[in-house]
Amino acid sequence: MQSYFSRIEPVLGSGLADKRVAWLNLEGCKPVIELLVGCRLRRFVWLETAEEAQQLEEVLRQHNHFEDGWEFQPFSPENSPDLLLVGGSPRVMLTGLQLAQVWQIPALLFSKLPAPSNYEAVVLVCWPRADLEAERKFLEQLPEPTEKLEAGVIAQVAAIAKALLLDHSPYARPDYNHLFNVLGYTVLLLGSPEWPWQVCFTKASQLNWSSGIGQEKSRSSFSLQIPTPKHVAIFGCGGLGSLIAKELNVAEVERFSLLDSGKVQIFHPVRQFYHTSQLGQPKVYALAENLLSQNYSFQHYPAKLGQPRIYQGHQTIASYNLRLNDNWIEALEDLVTEIQPDLAVVTTGTDLDYYLARALQRAKIPYLVARCYPRARYFELIFSLPAEGTPCFDCLRGHLYTGPHPGLTEEEAARYERAITLEAEPATLVETSRAAGVAARLGLEMLKPLKVSWFQELVQEGQTCLIGANETHFTPEGWAYGLSLPGQVAAFGLAQLFDSQQTRPCHTCGRVNLPLSYPHS
Repeated sequence: MQSYFSRIEPVLGSGLADKRVAWLNLEGCKPVIELLVGCRLRRFVWLETAEEAQQLEEVLRQHNHFEDGWEFQPFSPENSPDLLLVGGSPRVMLTGLQLAQVWQIPALLFSKLPAPSNYEAVVLVCWPRADLEAERKFLEQLPEPTEKLEAGVIAQVAAIAKALLLDHSPYARPDYNHLFNVLGYTVLLLGSPEWPWQVCFTKASQLNWSSGIGQEKSRSSFSLQIPTPKHVAIFGCGGLGSLIAKELNVAEVERFSLLDSGKVQIFHPVRQFYHTSQLGQPKVYALAENLLSQNYSFQHYPAKLGQPRIYQGHQTIASYNLRLNDNWIEALEDLVTEIQPDLAVVTTGTDLDYYLARALQRAKIPYLVARCYPRARYFELIFSLPAEGTPCFDCLRGHLYTGPHPGLTEEEAARYERAITLEAEPATLVETSRAAGVAARLGLEMLKPLKVSWFQELVQEGQTCLIGANETHFTPEGWAYGLSLPGQVAAFGLAQLFDSQQTRPCHTCGRVNLPLSYPHS
């Protein structure tokens, strides 16, 4: 198991190995628990039935059959949990609130908010011995949700749970500590019709459904389903690529093309969409099996020399087990032309991002280039719609003033780093899943024929680079990337261009971008 956790130990140590977590409503909590298991959580307290605990254990063992330390016990005063997770309806959350008060344990309550609403989801942090009357009154006002939480919100819930469990440890989160313990915020409101990654920290005493959160005017709720059959290509099936594919799969994408040359290794399942039973398999084959087996049975057809292996189930997946190489530029362009997806997602994490983006731009294929910054503290998404004349990848990468940068991580300080390295590692599944959730939602909007207003504004204004914060850092010049709250996502683009060289057309798309003057600091 030492090798299994090797990629997360530098940022987590033993992580949540000595913590106990209880849940109420397994269906609502299981996605959060699965992310926390990636942070070494293995001890659980069940409140309802032993059958529920057995169901969860089977899921966890299927993912990691090496772990022999799973612990599931019924609640008792001797094994009181360190945190109670409660996900679901207002009725379930009210029950969880009462249990947390009786047992004097911290609780994390979360739910999708039904439309019409000014926000998409709510998260409540309930401390022992606190007066929770305001929380109770708010929950009593809430209508029943009609949809499940999306991946990005689930990852934020897991991030808060992780922060609560690691408080007062060497891996404590100063940003969450300041928000919860210093400022006294206990409520997090997420997502809005104007910006799906809106973040609002507040207090329960300031919550009111009828006048503050709910709204009378109707709005269409976000739908995961794509109205017409679509084909998505994933270039690079590592942590970010495999998780983006997983989330797009929920939207019932009809066809996938997966491209990678790597094999599943012992340290991959802890933070990528692979299982320990798949060690040694080519990633593109293992990922295809995982995508298809989420809901249906499938069969595959052996690959001919130089051709992809085809998987057939409720959808078709072409798995290209080949090495993507920047010395193979002509072949890359031929491959892009051959595949012709409706959307290409580029997540190689290396210099190859540039070559693939250029090939996709020339082929006029919509694409999204995603990467995590060191330790996945922040992440970046650059998208382009060539047919609509948006800035291309080369227009923006390296030419944007994004504000102050955070200090170096230990890994950065210890090495001279180029983009050829997988700079996001080490990181945990919680942070990578948050980046993947934001990328998947952006990708879904790119695939839909009718765009929502916030996406249309990004395209029209050329603000097609998004930077998100999994955690925040204050520098002498201000907040890194201008992001002051964990979970925030900001848009950058033509309004933040800078360049010390003379203005000239972009060598990839021919666009003339006018650089602005920004302070070099």
